[in-house]
This record gives sequence, C-alpha cells and structure tokens, in this order.
Amino acid sequence: MKTSLKTAVSNGYVVDLDNFSGIPITIVNDGCVVCTRQLSKLKDRNLTVPEFLAHPSNQQRNIAVLDEAQYDQLLKTHNHQTYFAKPAEVISVDTFYDYFGAMPTLRQGNKLGMLYFLMSEPLTGSIVRMCAHYDGVYLTKHVDYLAPETWISLRDFAKRAAA
Repeated sequence: MKTSLKTAVSNGYVVDLDNFSGIPITIVNDGCVVCTRQLSKLKDRNLTVPEFLAHPSNQQRNIAVLDEAQYDQLLKTHNHQTYFAKPAEVISVDTFYDYFGAMPTLRQGNKLGMLYFLMSEPLTGSIVRMCAHYDGVYLTKHVDYLAPETWISLRDFAKRAAA
C-alpha cells in the first residue's frame, strides 16, 4: 500500500488516487470508514481508518483520506481533465436537434450569432452537455453550467475552421 496524502482525517472522503473516477470509495465519519462491515472480522462495526488501510483488499491501492478542501481540489482537477480540457466534438445537424428535443433545456440562447443550449439533465453534479451551432457547424461538449468559461464559445468554432 502506498499513501501519498494525509490519512489522519477523522471526517472526509476515501479515494483511490490512481483510479479516481469522480466518486469517492466511501467516507470517513468520526474516524470510522463507513460501509466496511463486510470487510471487518467483527461484522457489527465499521473499520477504523488504519484497519481499512491495512485490509488485504487495499494493499495495492493508492488510498488517501481527504478533507473537504482536498477532495474538492481533486474533483476539480478530475473534472477538468475528463470533461473541460477536451475539445468540442463536431456533430450532425440531426444529432443537434435530437439532443435539443430530448428534454427541456436548462438554458438556451444566441451569443454573437452562435445558437446554443445546455441540456437539463446533468451527467454528474453541475456537468451537463452543451450543444452549439454557428455558421453551419454543430458542436457538443460536456461543460459546467456554473462555470461559463467551460462552455463552447466562438473560439471553438474558429479552432475547427483552422484545423
């Protein structure tokens, strides 16, 4: 077992730093790792953090227990790499309208000639699919609806035209 971050947190999130998918393994509450009764020899209690880290099923994992601020930073980094750093993808006009008609939009508008909408059903948290149309090109991308800097912009269409 290798742990690279603080594990003495009495309330926080248990994560595998090598295989973080945006969801913690479990949480720590008052020094006990929640939902570990099945791993414990004593089936009537959850494991403490040291017991959980020492369990054979965790020996090859890079587990850390993160406080709220550390977890928020890890999740922010994960979301950026998984969703926001990726370029917008070209889609067909039919796919654009399929997405548009699938459910009510969270938001829609026209910005400098670019028509766009945000789908109302989140992928996770505040991450939703955005679709945009400009000058005959249709793009889609996952964005954070609370962070407009992650949204498709006219720059994304300019990058497509330059490529």
